[in-house]
Amino acid sequence: MSIVSLSSQKQPPPWQVVVLVATHLDPKTLAISSCVCKSWLISMSLDQIWQPLCCSHYPSLSTLHNFNNNNNNNNDDSNIPYRRLFALGQRASNHRWKPPSKPCISLKNVIFALNIYKNSTCVVSLVKHGNQLSFDKKGVF
Repeated sequence: MSIVSLSSQKQPPPWQVVVLVATHLDPKTLAISSCVCKSWLISMSLDQIWQPLCCSHYPSLSTLHNFNNNNNNNNDDSNIPYRRLFALGQRASNHRWKPPSKPCISLKNVIFALNIYKNSTCVVSLVKHGNQLSFDKKGVF
């Protein structure tokens, strides 16, 4: 009797249980778990798992699910899987253009030059590095 109970414990769980557990996993864990075997790939690629993830992360992409390339009747074969839509959104968000940061210049990188002219002749020429300047309480140097 103990042999029967040991053999029954080694059997994999029904795939419905795997799908129920998969609905509580994050996208990265789902992608990794789909590499276990072909059965898990099929289970972890179901639209019922990926639809809520795609709709919450990329709602505008989820409208492409029923896109029909042939513009004929709407077959299930022409639907783009939510798993692929999520991957598309993930790749697009990783390569999204980011505006350049605002330039930041410190005074130690600036050189101030002062030339005083009288009748087209330079009377005084003064050059100071920014870190050599002193400031008053109002920030004026």
